[in-house]
Amino acid sequence: PDSKNIVLLNNAAMAKLETGKMDEALVLARKARALAPKDPIVADTLGWIIFKSGGSQQEALELIRSAMIAQPRNTEIRQHAAALARAMEQ
Repeated sequence: PDSKNIVLLNNAAMAKLETGKMDEALVLARKARALAPKDPIVADTLGWIIFKSGGSQQEALELIRSAMIAQPRNTEIRQHAAALARAMEQ
């Protein structure tokens, strides 16, 4: 958590998400976002974690949308956007 390495923070956030440690994942993802506010991968990670942890769908949508605009061909970002869109339709 004390790292300033964006890739490490981002990957650690996803690892925490995958192990069900949503609060820790969110802290790491928000720290990565603060260090790299324009990085689309970081935006996607934070948006995905917010979505998966039951946070604000609007915030998740804005983050994932910005990531998709920056990297429209990124398969993982597109998958996250589609999953979020399906959830918002329900």
